[in-house]
Amino acid sequence: MRLTINSGRAVEMDVIIVHYHAAASVCEAVSALRQDASESNILLNIVVADNGSTSQEWAVLQSLGVVYLNTGWNAGYAGAVNIAFPATRSEWIVLMNEDVIVLPGCLRALQDALRRGAAVVGPEFYWDRDCRFRLPCTEERTRRNELLKVAGKRSLTKLERSRNEWRQHARRHWRSRNPMPTTALSGALLAFRRDTWNAVGPFDDEFPLYFEENDWLFRVARAGLQCLFIPGAKAIHLHNPILARTPERLQMQARSFIRFGNRYYGERFLRRLFLLSSCEGVIPDWPKAEGTAIHLDAAEACVWPLWVELTPSSSGFPAATTCITDPKTEWWSLPTMRGLDFVEGTLYLQVVDDIGRELCHYSFERKVRSSSQHRQTVAV
Repeated sequence: MRLTINSGRAVEMDVIIVHYHAAASVCEAVSALRQDASESNILLNIVVADNGSTSQEWAVLQSLGVVYLNTGWNAGYAGAVNIAFPATRSEWIVLMNEDVIVLPGCLRALQDALRRGAAVVGPEFYWDRDCRFRLPCTEERTRRNELLKVAGKRSLTKLERSRNEWRQHARRHWRSRNPMPTTALSGALLAFRRDTWNAVGPFDDEFPLYFEENDWLFRVARAGLQCLFIPGAKAIHLHNPILARTPERLQMQARSFIRFGNRYYGERFLRRLFLLSSCEGVIPDWPKAEGTAIHLDAAEACVWPLWVELTPSSSGFPAATTCITDPKTEWWSLPTMRGLDFVEGTLYLQVVDDIGRELCHYSFERKVRSSSQHRQTVAV
C-alpha cells in the first residue's frame, strides 16, 4: 500500500548514509534525521554504509540502532550506495553524506515533491551551522562551460567571464522560491523514488570519487525523468573544501573527470580540453586584508542587495554566498562560521552587486580560534 502524508498515516522513508572514518558526524546526522522525521510523521529506516572505521567508531555506529553495512573496503560513494541499496524497502529513498544535517521540514518537503511526480530532488544547502552562507549548486556541466573554465586559466578577462557565467547559474538556484528543474543537484543529499532507480539503474561505481552523481543525474534526465531543486527543503552541509585539494583526491577527481568527459563530451573534445588547459594558469590579484571586517562605501550605482561570495579558490568560484540587504549598511564583518573550524588558510571574498558587477575583492587568512579582530576599509 502506498502511504502519503496527506492520509494522516506515517510515511516510510529509507536513508542511506555513506561514512568513512566519521562516526561522530554520523551520530549527529542520524539525530537530525530522526528529529525531523518525528515532527513530519515519517518512519525512517536508516542504513549506514561503512567504508572505513576504527574499532571505537564501529562501536559507536553499532549503538545507533541503524542498519549497519560494512562494505569491506573503501568502496567510494557510488560503490557504497550500490552495496547499501538492497537493504532499503520503501518507495522513497534518501542518499546523503555523513556531514549533512537536515533542518526541520526538509524530509517532508522532499517527499512531497517526489509524491507529486518528481524523480529526483535535492535541498538547498547552508555551509555553516548558523545558516548564514548558502552553498552553490553544482557547476553546470556542458562543453561550453568546460571551455570557459579552461579559457579562464589563460587570461583574467576570460576568467571574469567564466566566473560571471558560474554566478548566473548559481543565482538562478539561490533566487528560486519554487521547485526548479535542474540536474545541478549536490550528491551530498539526493532523494528519489524507487521506480527512478529501477528505470535508470545503480550508480556507476567506476567513478573513484566525484562526478558519480553528475553521471547518474544526467542518466535520469536522459530517461525523460524530472530532477528538481527544492528550495523549501533545507539542510546544512559541513563541507570541507580543503580535503578536495589533497594529492590523492585530486588524482581520483582527474580519473573521474576523464570517465565523465569521455561519456558526455567525447574523447576528441576531451583531448582538446586537456591541450588548452596545459598552459600555466593566471591568478587574480587579491589584496590582502588584515582582518575580517570591511567598510561598504556604497556608490549610488550599486544595485542592491549586495552578494558576498566566499571561496578557498583563487579563481573566485565556486563560492558560498550571503546577502547584504540593507543599503544603509556601513560595515560588514565575516561571521563566525560556526561549525567550520576545519576551514583554515587563505579565503577569497568578493562583494558583487545584484546585476553581477564585482565591486571589491580581497583575501584573508582564516585562523580558527584567533581572538584578534581588525578592521579593513574597502571602497565599494
